Amino acid sequence: MKSFRKMKNALLAICTLLALVPASFAQIVINSASINYAATPNQITVNGTGFCPRRVLPHVTFDAVALKVTSACSNTTLTANLPASVAAGSYNLEVDNGTPFGLAFFDVTYGSVGPQGVIGPVGATGPQGPQGLQGAASTVPGPTGPAGATGPAGLVKAYSFTNTGAINVGVPVGAPDVVIGTLTLPAGTFSVSGKLSADDNGDPNAFLQCALVNSPDPLTPAVPVLDTAWFYNPGVTAIPGTATWVTTIPLQGFVTSASGTIVTMQCFANSAANINVLYVQMAAVQVSTLNQ
Repeated sequence: MKSFRKMKNALLAICTLLALVPASFAQIVINSASINYAATPNQITVNGTGFCPRRVLPHVTFDAVALKVTSACSNTTLTANLPASVAAGSYNLEVDNGTPFGLAFFDVTYGSVGPQGVIGPVGATGPQGPQGLQGAASTVPGPTGPAGATGPAGLVKAYSFTNTGAINVGVPVGAPDVVIGTLTLPAGTFSVSGKLSADDNGDPNAFLQCALVNSPDPLTPAVPVLDTAWFYNPGVTAIPGTATWVTTIPLQGFVTSASGTIVTMQCFANSAANINVLYVQMAAVQVSTLNQ
């Protein structure tokens, strides 16, 4: 009986811990996406899980263009309006539920099916051929055929980087930015995105700027900055019971390289602030064409 009571108490403890897992860490999974071409403007419907864990509509982009979500808040489906003019092709769909791990990508093909062609006439039936002779069964197996040529290497489609630890990014004025994430990519064209949470530790004058950079050196003039975002703590959400502000910063861009490249996520804060970044996520998806 004592062993049974211990096992029962352990199971109750595990269930309690699972119930305490916050919705703010809900992960998105996209299962499918379909386009309604009869609607004006065209609408895309996405099915999956984890779209609306905080009862706030997710942020949806199509080919790096933000879409208006027209459906009600739901964890399993969402509907959004597409841009007025979209050329036929393959596009990157991104859904972000605003939580540290709530970012997902999906490739969507845009283009309606053409009308069915006219059915051609039935051809004349040919004459039946004569019955062939029954062949003798072979008792000797045939020789093994030669091995086929090795096929080309498959396309590597996605790369990612995640760091859940806290990184302090307060640096003196003029000092290099702090590199908080790195992706090493091969030759090709990639859709690159990044996301992080920022904590100002209660500093009312905190300022943070982050960027996706196509090089580890942000001070080189020829280095392209793929995207930049920043926050100043008024307007973001404070942790209940504290003076600490926390916000989530998304970044998005495209990079093309003939011989491979390094994409970094870099941040700096004003020197008086003790700002930490945490839950750093980077992802790169290889695309065949770039439509912008």
